[in-house]
Amino acid sequence: RYMSILYYMCNGTDDLDIASVATRPRVMSIQIGMLVRGSDNTRDSLVKGDQEYSVLDQKVKLTATAQSSGKYLRQVITQTIALRNGYGLTETL
Repeated sequence: RYMSILYYMCNGTDDLDIASVATRPRVMSIQIGMLVRGSDNTRDSLVKGDQEYSVLDQKVKLTATAQSSGKYLRQVITQTIALRNGYGLTETL
């Protein structure tokens, strides 16, 4: 099951105030998401600065400074990394 770091640390809630030291499931993989930008300004009208990007489970928009700095091609890249000795273990710690 995929979950955010906050959800994992709060034992299934989104409230850090009620987080306890109860058992948590083992981490078998981590997922990293990045919004990367090209190095050259395209100056193309097809590139929109106000576009919304989906990085992992979050919708993000560029800041006003990034929108006005030029028309760069951007792409979302995600990578899932399996941790060694993590698979096959389903019990909790």
